[in-house]
Amino acid sequence: MGHGELPTREYTTMRRTRAQRVRVKLDMTDIRQVRTIKKRLGISESDLARIVDKIGNSISAISKEVTTQRARQLSRPARVPDAVVITSVSSASASVVDAPADQSSAQSPAAERHR
Repeated sequence: MGHGELPTREYTTMRRTRAQRVRVKLDMTDIRQVRTIKKRLGISESDLARIVDKIGNSISAISKEVTTQRARQLSRPARVPDAVVITSVSSASASVVDAPADQSSAQSPAAERHR
């Protein structure tokens, strides 16, 4: 092969093209992809498999589903105490607030100056 010549077919037969991965789809048989997605989304392998069975293997759809599930968990209302507890706390605080105070000790020094 001289200077400026293109390689002939016999020199290029060893070059093989790698199959390009589809970057928007999750291949559940590829351990590295599964591990990466699990770590990135913070979910277990069983949760990931359940989501893939439910909505498919689109990585963006999986991510959206995980976000939606977390939002549903966060939006659940906090446990509200029973009415008995609320009533007992309300009546206890009302008795403290409604307690009569001595009028002479309750006035501020500024109010005494204006007398």
